Formats: sequence, structure tokens, C-alpha cells
Amino acid sequence: MEDFEDFVRARSNALARTAYLLTGDRHLAEELLQDTLSRVAERWREHSRWRL
Repeated sequence: MEDFEDFVRARSNALARTAYLLTGDRHLAEELLQDTLSRVAERWREHSRWRL
């Protein structure tokens, strides 16, 4: 899971800007990003298990 945390730290600003461009609203962008990262985290865990 450390790889995912590194990814989020490295890309969170760019992802937040993109979410804002998609929604036009800061709060909706934060929700979109949080929901998306939650889904990606689950897939990331699944993918990590496949690599073992």
C-alpha cells in the first residue's frame, strides 16, 4: 500500500486540479477526488496481490 500512498502524495495536486476542472466546484472536486482515490486504492490492493 506504500506505493499507492507515494502515488497520491506525488499526484494529489494535479488530480485535485483536474477534478476541479471537471466539476467547476471546489467541494464537488474534493468529493470526486476522494471517491475516485478510494476506488483506485481498492484496485491497487487487488493488483498488488496479483503481482505476488
